[in-house]
Amino acid sequence: MLLTVVDKRSEAVKQYKIPNDVCWIGTERSNLEIETTYFKTTFSLEEVLYNAQILISANERYQLFVNGREVIHGPCRGDLRHQYGDEVDIAPFLQEGINVIGVKVTAYLPFEATNKERSNFGPIWAMSNNAGPMLLIWGALGKVDISTGRKDWYRRNDNAISWHLQHNAHLMGCTEEVDGKKLPHGWERENSIDNDFILAQHKWNNQVAYGEIPPLFLYERPIKKPFKERNSASRE
Repeated sequence: MLLTVVDKRSEAVKQYKIPNDVCWIGTERSNLEIETTYFKTTFSLEEVLYNAQILISANERYQLFVNGREVIHGPCRGDLRHQYGDEVDIAPFLQEGINVIGVKVTAYLPFEATNKERSNFGPIWAMSNNAGPMLLIWGALGKVDISTGRKDWYRRNDNAISWHLQHNAHLMGCTEEVDGKKLPHGWERENSIDNDFILAQHKWNNQVAYGEIPPLFLYERPIKKPFKERNSASRE
């Protein structure tokens, strides 16, 4: 008896057709089991925008900041065949004049590469590949195209966070220790690129030249987006 399993997820959600010159950007790799990189770019707007839709995804977890305000984190958990993107309207966070967009990206080594006596450095749900921190953004804000691969993006590798492996931590991963003095405080608000940031590397474009299977197929997020909102309780 032959059992055929059909994966319906690809039919249920939209696959994005990314232009060839919009590419994944990244950084030089470190020897850390968990790597964190800060990406940022700056630009100027002549007027306030009422719609500023972008597509964003990262390997493997990201936090998006616009002018110092956290907008969204993601992406939705995927697998080796499905990488999910988020469509976000960042117009409410933009301003006339200079703007800064920052993205903090954290990447985890695969489970099979770090598992030691039923312990691993990253949480199982977030561990997928060994590509390291990578970012893709596709979108134009008025006359300004901020897409990775088209616009200059800069990066800084984190050296403030260290990770400590505990026994039997295979579900949630290890704990972290942060040296607050080494954190790049205010990096997501500063509208200039300081000397600690250097140009990010172009890692993967979306061109298929010889029939190869490109990495990180990008699909529409299948669940609700976790936007950051301020809730105020009213007293009667």
